[in-house]
Amino acid sequence: MEKIFSNTYDGIAILTLDGGWIKVNDIFCDILVYNRDELFNMNIENIVLGKIWL
Repeated sequence: MEKIFSNTYDGIAILTLDGGWIKVNDIFCDILVYNRDELFNMNIENIVLGKIWL
């Protein structure tokens, strides 16, 4: 699985059932314009709802 994460042009994220981050690749961070530390201090709802309502 690590090869998939590091050798792709697609953003990949694995999340918990409640929207917490388990693992994200560099492309995913680049797409969202957040670094890993920023992502791991929020959950997917912060990203999705924040982008829709801004």
